[in-house]
Amino acid sequence: MNKLILLQLMALLSPLFLCGQTASIGNPLVHNFSRKDYHAGTENWAIGQGNRGVMYFANHDGLLAFDGAEWQIHQLSNRTQARSLEIIGEKIYVGGQGEFGYFHPDSLGSLKYESLTDRVPDKYRDFSDVWRIHNMGNDGIFFNTDNCIFRLTRDNQIDTFPPVQKDNFEFTSLDQTTNRLYAFEKGRGLLEFDGIQFVLTENGEVFKGFNVTAVQSARNNQLLVATENNGFYLRQGNGFQPWKTKANEKLMAAKIFCLLKLDENSFAVGTRLDGVFIISSEGKVLQHVNKLTGLQNDHIRAIWKDSKLGNLWVGLNNGIAYIERNSPFSFVYLPQNLITTAYASAVHNGNLFLGTANGIYYKDISNPDSSASFLPFRLVPGSEGEVRCLQVIDDELIMGHHNGTYVIKNGKAHKIPSVEGGWTYLKLPGHPNALISGTYNGLALYSKASSSSAINHTGWELVGRIDSALFDQSARFLEYDNKGNIWISHIYKGVYKIMLSDDLKNIKDVKLYNEKNGFPSNYYINLFKVGNSIVFGTEKGLYRFEESSDSFEEYDNLFNGELKGQHIQKLVEDEEGNIRFVANDTLGYLIKRGDHYSLQKDEINFLKRLTGETVDNFEYIYPFHKNILIGTPEGFIHYDAGFSIQGQDFTYTSLIRKVEVDGKNYSMIFGGNFISPTGNLVANQSESGFPIPCIPFRMNYSLRFSFAATNYVDPDKTLFQYKLEKFDEEWSEWTTKNEKEYANLFPGTYKFRVRAKNVYDKNSTETAYSFRIGFPWGPFLIALALLGLLMGILVYAVRKRYYKKYALRQSAPLEEKAIMIREAQEEFNALWNIIVSTRKGFLGNVENMVNAQRNGQKVDVALLKRMHSELEKIGNENIWEEFMLLISEREWYKKLNNTYPTLTTVLRRCCVLTRADYSTQSAAELLNVGPRTVEHYRNTLRHIFGLEPRADLTEFLLRF
Repeated sequence: MNKLILLQLMALLSPLFLCGQTASIGNPLVHNFSRKDYHAGTENWAIGQGNRGVMYFANHDGLLAFDGAEWQIHQLSNRTQARSLEIIGEKIYVGGQGEFGYFHPDSLGSLKYESLTDRVPDKYRDFSDVWRIHNMGNDGIFFNTDNCIFRLTRDNQIDTFPPVQKDNFEFTSLDQTTNRLYAFEKGRGLLEFDGIQFVLTENGEVFKGFNVTAVQSARNNQLLVATENNGFYLRQGNGFQPWKTKANEKLMAAKIFCLLKLDENSFAVGTRLDGVFIISSEGKVLQHVNKLTGLQNDHIRAIWKDSKLGNLWVGLNNGIAYIERNSPFSFVYLPQNLITTAYASAVHNGNLFLGTANGIYYKDISNPDSSASFLPFRLVPGSEGEVRCLQVIDDELIMGHHNGTYVIKNGKAHKIPSVEGGWTYLKLPGHPNALISGTYNGLALYSKASSSSAINHTGWELVGRIDSALFDQSARFLEYDNKGNIWISHIYKGVYKIMLSDDLKNIKDVKLYNEKNGFPSNYYINLFKVGNSIVFGTEKGLYRFEESSDSFEEYDNLFNGELKGQHIQKLVEDEEGNIRFVANDTLGYLIKRGDHYSLQKDEINFLKRLTGETVDNFEYIYPFHKNILIGTPEGFIHYDAGFSIQGQDFTYTSLIRKVEVDGKNYSMIFGGNFISPTGNLVANQSESGFPIPCIPFRMNYSLRFSFAATNYVDPDKTLFQYKLEKFDEEWSEWTTKNEKEYANLFPGTYKFRVRAKNVYDKNSTETAYSFRIGFPWGPFLIALALLGLLMGILVYAVRKRYYKKYALRQSAPLEEKAIMIREAQEEFNALWNIIVSTRKGFLGNVENMVNAQRNGQKVDVALLKRMHSELEKIGNENIWEEFMLLISEREWYKKLNNTYPTLTTVLRRCCVLTRADYSTQSAAELLNVGPRTVEHYRNTLRHIFGLEPRADLTEFLLRF
């Protein structure tokens, strides 16, 4: 996904209560999901969230589920659209057209639909849409249709509540705070359930000519009633009165459709015509999210508050949106949703000015409570085109522009007769009336004029270029040092040091520094001022100028080595001396404590979200009053540096959503939901109480695991890590891929584990799925017989070679070494024969079992279980492993193992065979390798033991 689409889709929404001017800077953005993303119907009427964090939507095509990685659609029995839903425990109750029931996981963990319409009395079975569902605990579950309200009782019976009048009967809202249920009957008014029936609430008849869309509790036990066309009404005392607030005036025009209480101080209101409003309990509009600020359309069907972060899910007439209500980020929208590169910004006289590739935009942010704070940004006339910089100098706002230099006054841009291309501006000590500009082609000098009327009301005039014959390079970064030198960095050539004449009109000296003078290269060198010192950012860390050697040296200890070796792209010092930076395309924060700086890791974890989002080679950061503006190719992102993570629940869950087995086509064996024996939905397989599933062994099969994480902040950037125990030695690398396939697993028990990491570097809880691969009994018996035959041939060949060698040695005198070799060989053969005898006895038992089965005899069940255990053991262990278990009890081997603990398994086996004086060829056959490999092993052992290349390795091992 490219950056344009990312920022058009991804919400970087500011919180409701941020410090300073946050509310007046950023406008909420949303992450939009269209039907092309979720592959279902356009309309989404209701929203719910399961206890593991999975989101569910009542969609035109059925029940739509989203787990952070994949979308799934589940259809109702009559394949109708879903209009409503309510999640109660492991059941997802859904209402459609002429249908209602619930989804519940089956034995494989897949959602299965159970209809309840067959329990409705015949007289009322002909109903249309089920608009809302509410759980009232012991009073039952209520289903609202146009012509009747149904109640599912605790004993699974259906009660009916038809309207008193024949007009349409509309079930509106449930007030969770007071545990009361309200309904609206056209022509009668607002009703309240008294435990037995729906009765007219006190003064509820005032609404009989309205269309009531929602009811919620408000402060001081008041009742807030929303109507579609007449706005809000508030019950005060015994009567209902219009809620006379500015919010109410806006919402009457927008047509209220749904209402969600966010907390005691705020509500989210969904409208038919103008998106979502966040309003306070006093009736003030806090935020407004509509098509102009990111929504794909303004017709809101449903709103849901995320159970963890408190962000908002919105069901639209065409699509779904996710609004990040709890985030340190927001995005600054420009008129007409203008997408343009952000280059510069400044706060001046209570206004925030934003410099872009299309000009300067501004708005008043001096009072977040004023109506001006909600007005959109406006273009400064005369500023059209690429803005290069904005600087407040002597209480004047100077704009560097592609066309030259301007002064911003009275909401307009006034051009100074100037040199084209104003990169930046610098005032030097001792020259109060002079201003030096870095331009596309060298330096320019401006001075204060005696009369501003003659020069376009700017107060400045151009003196001229400064010695362009000596210096005519692009001068984008300027700083001066305490020696009076001006330093200029060039992105491709290095750094210039310039000394000007006393009148600033001429260059006395200029010198270029690059990789010949200590820099790691000539490229991407930037200069910054930290305190009173100039530092230079390079592709390999920070550098400083060493005057004594007239060269540059590394300066990583400036920040306690925190930025050592990194590509330093931007450093900005805030009012408190703290450092905001961009390094390796990642934003970060260093806080100053005395003479030391410390990296703020929690904040950096937030800022990682913007990795790669800054403008290449034009990285921009502007800190002011705990607010940070960050330039991107699509506009300005606002970061609230005062945002606190305290009290925020950043936990989320990793989920195994599907397990499939492949023969020719994949078939599902697990559908993503763990069910306990009592039928309850549980988080982990270990809590379910069910036995581990056994998958029959087949040749050329594979297992595919699909997984997800219920993280909805930049879900496409969620990383996964997995491991199959008894197969994978280590966890996998982090990856965005949410599937893993394993092929041709051996029989045995395995556990697949998965965990996730989100864009804020927060890890999820881990989840796991255990399973068994069954043993292939038929093929194994044949393989076992062949194994026995091959083992017999191998042992015979080994013993024959040994006795032939032993017979030749008997003719010679038995020297000490020969005696030791014979003892070593006898030891080897004795242990080897023990294993062979055991295997022969076991094979005899297998043969007896097979013969008994062929003759129709009964086979002892206990014996079968023991044989199963032994067969698994044989299938997983080889003869060498059994032999090494026996040899490990010998004293010489214990001493060898303790002295050289790093020896690998194959080198230990080579030691055993060499000590028994086996020839290279014989050892190669037993180790199942080539003769050259055996010699390589022995040379490796000589090196480990510190022996000469031609030393007698056998004698060394015999005397060990």
